Amino acid sequence: MPGLYQYKLDGLDKNWSEWNSGTTVNYTRLPTGTYKFYVRSQDSNGVSTNTTELIINVLPPWYNSKYFALVLVLLGVASSFVLRFYLKRKWKKQKQKLIQIEKNKIVQQQLESEQRIILLENEKLQNEIGHKNSQLASTTMAIISKNEVLNEIKTELEAFKVELGTRLPAKYLKKIYSLIDQNIAGENDWKVFENYFDQAHENFLQRLKLSFPDLTPGDLKLCAYLRMNLSSKEIAQLLNISIRGVEVHRYRLRKRLKLDSNSNLV
Repeated sequence: MPGLYQYKLDGLDKNWSEWNSGTTVNYTRLPTGTYKFYVRSQDSNGVSTNTTELIINVLPPWYNSKYFALVLVLLGVASSFVLRFYLKRKWKKQKQKLIQIEKNKIVQQQLESEQRIILLENEKLQNEIGHKNSQLASTTMAIISKNEVLNEIKTELEAFKVELGTRLPAKYLKKIYSLIDQNIAGENDWKVFENYFDQAHENFLQRLKLSFPDLTPGDLKLCAYLRMNLSSKEIAQLLNISIRGVEVHRYRLRKRLKLDSNSNLV
């Protein structure tokens, strides 16, 4: 007859187990701690032998160990640093992005302001040019009107000379003619005209003098009048010459500037 066994796990079993012939016993899910396992046997005569004691230490699972807890703490600290670094970097990028957006806004506003200033300056410049052109046109028409009146007076004097004959002294008549001619081709008129003209046409005459230093004052006057698109009749009044004289002067000026027949003088 095989031997019988009886066991008890102190701290878990309150009583001894039933006698049985099994030689193994299983305990599952034992809490962490130290246990005493007792076992005794019974011989064929029913006599119990001495009890054997076995100390059993149940270690905690790896995820409940101090080392694992330490690893978790270290991972938590590392994760905290990584998260902090990530958030700080993300915040820095967002801040830089916002700063760049603000800079772009400022640059855009500056560009818009500069464009508005340029538009205002251009508008002001156009108004000034328009005003100067108006002054130039008024001055030119005044000179033309004055010259027309003086030429009419000169024509009337010619008629008086024929009618009165020797009763009109030649020396006085010659003096009057001289005064009329001086005022028709007056230097003061040209200076006023030249001042307004260069303001309205961006120093056209000054640049022309630099490019063609051999041009005469008469050439410069003709260039200015042509620049204003005046007719040959109007130019003749201003220069106190005939229309034919204007055409001849234009031809000579073209040669002096080395322009062919297809090129515009202005």
